[in-house]
Amino acid sequence: QALTLSLWQWSGLARGAMQTLTVFESTQDGLQALDPRRRGDSCELARLISEQEAEQRSVLQSLHDHALRHKEQGNRALEGREFRPAVGEYNKALEFAAAMSEALEADRPQSYNGYQLRALAQGRALPTRGPVALHPFRALVLANRSLAFLRLDAYERAAEDAAEACRLEPRYLKAWVRHATALAAANQREAAVGVLHQALEKACIGDLLKEQVCKLIVNVQALGSIDIKPPQVDLPVVHKNADRPKKKKAPKEMVLVPVGMLKTPGDVELNAPSAEADGQDCRTPCVEIDKRELNEFLAQDWHATHLGGRWRQTCDEVVVVIALPRRPKAKELLVQIRPRQLWVMLRKLDASGEGGQEDYDTIVHATLAQDVTPSESTWMLEAGNSNELHVSLFKQQVARRDQRSDLDTQAPSFWDRAFEQDRPISFDGALPK
Repeated sequence: QALTLSLWQWSGLARGAMQTLTVFESTQDGLQALDPRRRGDSCELARLISEQEAEQRSVLQSLHDHALRHKEQGNRALEGREFRPAVGEYNKALEFAAAMSEALEADRPQSYNGYQLRALAQGRALPTRGPVALHPFRALVLANRSLAFLRLDAYERAAEDAAEACRLEPRYLKAWVRHATALAAANQREAAVGVLHQALEKACIGDLLKEQVCKLIVNVQALGSIDIKPPQVDLPVVHKNADRPKKKKAPKEMVLVPVGMLKTPGDVELNAPSAEADGQDCRTPCVEIDKRELNEFLAQDWHATHLGGRWRQTCDEVVVVIALPRRPKAKELLVQIRPRQLWVMLRKLDASGEGGQEDYDTIVHATLAQDVTPSESTWMLEAGNSNELHVSLFKQQVARRDQRSDLDTQAPSFWDRAFEQDRPISFDGALPK
């Protein structure tokens, strides 16, 4: 009879609370790992569970990468004194961290095994798991957002973020200092001194840190009355979890597309009312269809590129997948997106310079089929051990005159190829002019 054991493994933020399930078989020689080549319900169950766990890890790794990317972009904006964009990036980082927390909430810790019980008996701390593992990251982002609000003279918001960071990570001294700074800037000196006294108890490990905090307490007590500046106008919006507005169902956004594009592999056209019935001027028969449904329809098909990769599109963006020679770190890649050009360069393994062009191999230098908006385009490495690079190119929309309202509107731009050297795909029709 097969015996299922659940083992906890910890490696990094995204995998901090995922369970790795291994199936063992009880034999005369003891427990033996079950051979995956053997047939039976137990092997099939193990395979299904393994696939599910791999998918969960992939999702968490993707959320983790997005959260780190937005945090780093927020740090760069903060260093460049671009405080409003910094708050926006930190908001996105916290949103991805909240999504990770919801995913990890379903992972309930099981009963302790013998190793964990011995570790507890010896007074050794076990690795944190579940949403608690995200507290250090969230505290760091909140403390940085608190600093951005301080620079925008929004002292109340800065104090709220710093207080939450102190709650999540009581040993994070910088969060306590920023909380006290926000209170002192708002002429709440007694509250600021109280916060610093809490920092002495909870966040100061050595005598040197305690001495520095004591100096801060003396300086705050010696402060006179401060002229409180009003918060700057048009501050970025931050929704608290309790006050987050409920999402309203988005209204359908209809777009006109050629009939030929909407043929399924069985040559069955999607059911949509014809635009010709309204007397519109189309060179080919067109239909009006929900933009969301059209995006789902377009995203089903991948097309080959002349570079050996693949691409697909929606109404707003084109996703290009490029196979790299090896799995790099993000800092080893240089990706430049221009309105009509795409460059991808990979740092050489034996490079010893300071990052000059001679230290990189050019992987892609190609001309795009149509114009894109570089500021809205992004790229990311595929999660796991894959060596694929995903580049999301935001399309430049095409202006069109709406015959019914006589107004200029933005029509979706459909690409027949990703790069100029690619073989064009057939739509069996053309877009309405």
